[in-house]
Order: sequence, then C-alpha cells, then structure tokens
Amino acid sequence: MNKKTLIVLLFISLTILSVVPESFALPQYLDSYYAVYGGGSCSTCHIRASGGGARNAYGTLFENQPSHTTDPGAALTAIGPPTGESTTQAVDPQQKTTGERTTDPGINIGRGLNISNNWAGYVATGGTFSSVAGSWIVPQVNNSGTSSDATWVGIGGAARNQLIQTGTQALVNNKGQVSYQPWYEMLPANSQKIPLSINPGDYITASIAQKSANQWIISLSDITTGQNYQTNVTYASSLSSAEWIEEMPVLGRSFIPLDNFGSVQFNALSTVKDGTTLTPAQANAQSIVMVNQIGQVLAQPSQLGSDGASFTITRTASMSTQIGTNNIRSGWRRVIIRGHSSQSSNRQSHNRGRFSGRFGKRFGE
Repeated sequence: MNKKTLIVLLFISLTILSVVPESFALPQYLDSYYAVYGGGSCSTCHIRASGGGARNAYGTLFENQPSHTTDPGAALTAIGPPTGESTTQAVDPQQKTTGERTTDPGINIGRGLNISNNWAGYVATGGTFSSVAGSWIVPQVNNSGTSSDATWVGIGGAARNQLIQTGTQALVNNKGQVSYQPWYEMLPANSQKIPLSINPGDYITASIAQKSANQWIISLSDITTGQNYQTNVTYASSLSSAEWIEEMPVLGRSFIPLDNFGSVQFNALSTVKDGTTLTPAQANAQSIVMVNQIGQVLAQPSQLGSDGASFTITRTASMSTQIGTNNIRSGWRRVIIRGHSSQSSNRQSHNRGRFSGRFGKRFGE
C-alpha cells in the first residue's frame, strides 16, 4: 500500500468517526422499554436527546439494577417508568425549577420514579396518618471531610411546613471527626437535641404518635445502651403522609455533602393510616431515590422486604458536593446544629432551625 492510498484511507476513517456518536443506546434496551411501557427514546436514559454519553438519573438507576444486562425488561419493571404516566418524556437532571419554592406536593408520590436531591427512603400518602414508627442501626460514617447525614421517621412531610419528625444524624468536620446526635423537630420551629448519647452500631427505635387533636408523643430509645427519651408536644399537622427517610441535611443556604454512611437498614416500620395500623407496604408507600446535580444516584432504597416493614438504603460511590439550596429540587431540608456543640449555631434568619423547602418535582415534570 503506497503512501497516497494510506492517507486517503485515513481521511475516510476520520470522516466516519466524526459522524458516529461517542456511544449509543443499546437497541435491546430500547426494545425492552417499548415492550414494557410503550414509547421511549434514547433520551429516556441519556441526557442527550440523541442518546449516548452520560446517563440521566433514570438511566443510572436502570444501570444499577443487577438484571439490567441479563433481563432488561425485569429491571425496567422493578424501577418503574421515569415520569409516571408519561413514559416518553426525557428525564433531564439539568432542568431548573422556576422559583425557589413550590406549593404543590413536589414528588407526586405514587406516580412512578420519585427523585429528590436530598431524600431517600419511603413515603406513604393518600389518607390521614396519625402515627409512624421505625428502627435502624446508627451507621458507621467514613469520611475525611465535612459531610453529614440524617436518619428519621416523620408525619406530614408531603405538605408545606407541616412536618413533625425525629431521628439521628451524623456530622463530619473538616478534620474527619464524626459526632452523632439524636433530635426531633416540628416545622417551622427550630430543631431540638434529644439528650441521649449515641454511637455507631447502636440500635435505635423511634416513634411519633398523636394522642388527641394537635397533641403528640415523640419517643426515641437507644436499645443498645438502654437509654430512653419521650416528650409530649403540641403541633398542628396536616396528617398527610408518613415518612421513613435518609437525608442530606442543610446548613445556612447550602446542603452539606452527603457522607459515606455505607448502608442503613430500616425495620419494624409501621404507621397508623385512617385509624388502622399498617406496614409501609400495606399503606402503599412509594420509594424515593436521592440523586446529585448531574443525575447520578447518591442513595438508593431497596424494595420493601417480604414483611412489608423493612428496607435498606445504600450509599453509592457517586460524588456529593456542597451546593446551594435555591437551585435544586429537594425534600424538606433539615438544618443541622453546627458541630453538635451544646449551643446552636447562628443561622440565616430566613432559614432558622427549620427546613426551607420540600419535595422537588420529579425531573422532567
């Protein structure tokens, strides 16, 4: 082969490569999506409308399903369609909200894949909820820089500014030192420390129960150490939902990066809905996946266990960074106590000791 011929062939090869996408949606995945839900396009799983390249939140969730290569139909069925009733719209994690707050229930629980920038877990709606309970083991956090997480149960988080909740949180300072603290909170009031000393590995039980109109009992116990706490409070709740959540808290106007908590197993979960004690499964609780700003999954809940009253939330390896709260879709944002000292930190006046948002809409809506 002479030099002129070689140059011509090289030119042709470069021309072909220049018009071929860097990667493309595998046809069998798109075929499987069409078979399960109808419709669909490359942008169902990819950020670019033409497909290929980085995956969006739905594509990342699909890729994380163990059966996505061997049985893509089963994987798609397990995670549901990306935007509930509309199965042909792309899920775009770069889309911004219009304005700082929303006034309707943001995630639209029960309509397919529910996504939040700071909540992962399960939420039950569609009735009157007067009690919630759950148990978990405080996770061992492994981080070298400032980060945090909170684990809790609550009532009313699907309504604006009407959430009552209790749980535990971890805070890692910039030296990698981790502190753990139990707490309760009633929006829009400041959060309150619970005067118990907890450690990773401790088995925690927590409950919130309505005794009578606007009268509640908040209870949290460390079964490992035998410590117990209970308080009676007055609070006007919407009674609109029950929650079992792993959260990325906020300080000031920024979310603190989600720490590496490994996994948290919730069990012995229950709620009282319309006067009947139910498991999350019986209450038709729906899962919420936590994603970062580019649509990568940060924390993913498993399916409910066979008992209908347990699940595990797993922290992925995706990056979590400190970002402002005004530019993302979010659940209620728990304002943490800086450093877990005996004094509360000075907070922004508009965000003082409370959540300042709630469920963000699912991407693409």
